Amino acid sequence: MKSFLSIILFVILSLENTFAQCAQIDSLYRVLRIAKSDTDKINTLNNLAQELALIGKDGQAAFYAKQSLKMAEEADYPKGIADALTHIAKMDYADMKDLGENIEAFQKALSIYKDLNDQPKIIQTLEIIGTYYYKHLDAESHKKAIEYYKEALSLLEKQGDKEKIARTYESLGTLYATIEEDEQALNAYKAAIDIRKKMGTLEPSDERIWMKYKRLSTVEKRLQKTNVFVLIMAFGSIIAVLLVVTAYSIIQKNKVQKNLQQLEDQLRLSNNTH
Repeated sequence: MKSFLSIILFVILSLENTFAQCAQIDSLYRVLRIAKSDTDKINTLNNLAQELALIGKDGQAAFYAKQSLKMAEEADYPKGIADALTHIAKMDYADMKDLGENIEAFQKALSIYKDLNDQPKIIQTLEIIGTYYYKHLDAESHKKAIEYYKEALSLLEKQGDKEKIARTYESLGTLYATIEEDEQALNAYKAAIDIRKKMGTLEPSDERIWMKYKRLSTVEKRLQKTNVFVLIMAFGSIIAVLLVVTAYSIIQKNKVQKNLQQLEDQLRLSNNTH
């Protein structure tokens, strides 16, 4: 019965969110019709693209984002250009188009936001680029993701947004673990745990997972040291055996040469006697 009620509640909340989004979209359409300045139209088109994308109407969202980009470029409105580029790149990436082109669009948007000193947009775009590199499986992409997350982290720390700082440290921890930089991963996870403790939002399972990861890392280091020691001992033993074999061979060779010399002397004496 409880499960059934939970499903009903979930459906009601989902419908409420959908109705709220539809109301927001209707409101933006009305604003677009009465907007007079180019900047108002461009901002409204970008907001429409964002809201439509949230409810899965990507075709309409792309149409308004591209319309916004064209108008923003004609009006030489940097913020409108950056916002439109961001919306378009997000939708293109969802369609699994070329990552390089999308990253270029985001980087262009990031450059504009930096020129405008729009800190929230700078942080958001850094996180987006980091996340896109994060989703790729190769180590080089993960290293690039780390660079963007660290840049976002430095800005978040200046702003003091503890929740976002903790989440960014957690993402960094996962990335460092993926590329097998265990010490860095542990430090990042520990930083996130310390922040969440102070905030009172730490889940007991988070700390347990970190402790297990730390123990595994310690065990791995010990094994590595042991393996190095074993390899040194094994290599030393092989060298020792080779030295013994070589020495034995030299001794045997000397004995054989000595015996041959004795035989030659005996033959020489025998010949002289005859």
